[in-house]
Amino acid sequence: VVDIILNSQKENKEIAIIFSAFGGVTDKLIEISNFAAKGDEKYKKLFNELEKRHLDAVNSLIAIEKQTKVLNHIKALLKELEALLLGVYLVKELSPKTLDAAVSIGEILSAYIISEYLKEETNAEFLDARDLIKTDDCFGNAKVEFDATNKNIREYFNEKNNTDKNNNHNNNTDNNIPLNSIQCITG
Repeated sequence: VVDIILNSQKENKEIAIIFSAFGGVTDKLIEISNFAAKGDEKYKKLFNELEKRHLDAVNSLIAIEKQTKVLNHIKALLKELEALLLGVYLVKELSPKTLDAAVSIGEILSAYIISEYLKEETNAEFLDARDLIKTDDCFGNAKVEFDATNKNIREYFNEKNNTDKNNNHNNNTDNNIPLNSIQCITG
C-alpha cells in the first residue's frame, strides 16, 4: 500500500488519502459498544484487545525514536474511547450519535498511525475529517452537507498550499522544488 501511495505521489505531487479503520475494527467497535450498552463487562476485554492491536501497530510501524509521541496520541484517543464506552456501560444506552462517535475513533486511530508511518518516507500530514466534513444530524446514516464540506475542503487546501509555497519560497533558493505532500484523512 505504501508503494502505491508513494508512486501516486511521484505522479501527482500532492495527494489526499482517506483511510478507514483497520480491517475488522469498525465491526469490533460496534460489538464492544453493544456489550457496553447491555451492561456486559465483556466490553472491557474486547476494548483491551482493540487497544493492544493499535499499540502493536505503532510498535511495529513507527521508528523507535518517534514512538513516544505517537503512542501518547494513540493512548489519548483510546482513553477518549474508553470514557465513551464507560458512559454507555453506566447508563446502558447506546444512541446512534454515541455509536458514530465510537466508530469514528477507529478511523482516526488508523489514519493517524498510517500518516505517522508515511512521514518516515515522505512529507505526510494527518488531518481529522471531522474538521472539514459536515453532515446532517441523522446519526447512523448521516448525509454529507456538500456545500459546507466543499467550502471547508477548498479553504483548507488553499490555506495549506499558500503556507507551503511561502515556506518553500522562504526556505529554499530554488523555487522549483516540488511541494510533495500527502494528506492522510480519516474516513
